[in-house]
Amino acid sequence: MRKKYKGYLFLFFSLAALLMGMSGTGVVFAQGHTQLASLQKTASLTCGAWSVVASPNGGSSFNVLTGVAAVSASDAWAVGNYLNSTDTEQTLIEHWDGTSWSIVASPNVGPDPNLLSGVAAVSTSDVWAVGYYYSTTSKERTLIEHWDGTSWSVVASPNFGVNVNQLSGVAAVSANDIWAVGNYYNRNTGITKNLTMNWNGTSWSLVPTPNAATNTNVLTGVAAVSASDIWAVGYYLNSTNTANRTLTMHLNGTKWSPVATPNVGTASNALLGVAAISTSDVWAVGDSVNRSTDTEQTLIEQWNGTSWSVVPSPNTASDTNLLYGVAAVSTSDVWAVGYHENNSTLQSGTLIEQWNGTSWSIVASPNAGSNNNALFGVTVSGSDVWAVGDYDNNSSGATQTLIEFYC
Repeated sequence: MRKKYKGYLFLFFSLAALLMGMSGTGVVFAQGHTQLASLQKTASLTCGAWSVVASPNGGSSFNVLTGVAAVSASDAWAVGNYLNSTDTEQTLIEHWDGTSWSIVASPNVGPDPNLLSGVAAVSTSDVWAVGYYYSTTSKERTLIEHWDGTSWSVVASPNFGVNVNQLSGVAAVSANDIWAVGNYYNRNTGITKNLTMNWNGTSWSLVPTPNAATNTNVLTGVAAVSASDIWAVGYYLNSTNTANRTLTMHLNGTKWSPVATPNVGTASNALLGVAAISTSDVWAVGDSVNRSTDTEQTLIEQWNGTSWSVVPSPNTASDTNLLYGVAAVSTSDVWAVGYHENNSTLQSGTLIEQWNGTSWSIVASPNAGSNNNALFGVTVSGSDVWAVGDYDNNSSGATQTLIEFYC
């Protein structure tokens, strides 16, 4: 069975991990595609169908990419982590220059695990990545890194208390207005709460955020329409401690407030990714558990400017179907990515769905191996779409980076 990533990395600390097997990026809606940039793309990137694009690996045993953001057709970034020679997770950052993907050196804090979950691009010389690292006391602390056009560096970020703090998503409004979301965990109370922070051009600071319930609350992704219109998504544990429920938070420029979202059935539901097109057009994706079959099914919801509603989304014949990321080219061209899994063989394949303005449909997507393949993040630049994840190499048995492209 696949290991879950993104916003669910913290789940082994919370009761939610015992309640569902569900698993997320803040999705960044990046612009900047030009005709000149399109001409710079290598001839191997053909349009009209999804294709696997070669991507390097940081280690020999385990590699995963969990977030992706694009500045232009010749400038994209992907982040994640890999296991080094001592089996310690280290940050992994890769860059697309219009011809190929290459690993760019990224720092780590201390000798213990460092992981990156999400990335947002403001410009060629202004890119942000978020995640967490383990401190010497084995407690997770927020990790934020910045690309200044020359190199990546760690930027000081706050934590709520001395317990576990993790960041799972990041979105950029401008160079002086960046938002990161995640969760913090109190080991004494056993409760996880929402965590949001803002970059004002000078420093990162914690921003008060309400919770939808007194139990577990988690934010997995964030997207921005403007400085006064930002959405964060995730899930919370219901009052009876029996199921996770969908969670959305909205920032009106002054404060965060919870906004009601629907759920499918009475079993667990979660939102893992979000993309904002306009004030009246926001998409969130994730999964819901079918209580009768105890399997995860795709979940897609849309904000129409007034309320959230569930929009029907297809599933493959496999038992498990999950969506992790979503990105929009336009109001009639939206993409969601994840994976599907056969619960008998425990083999998984990539899952990509597209909104054509009327309905969602599954679009054929390649797999790099015959065992396990999954996609965790997606971004767009003009008509170019990038998706990232990982796959199991059949010959070596190693988990390797997976990058796919569509135009």
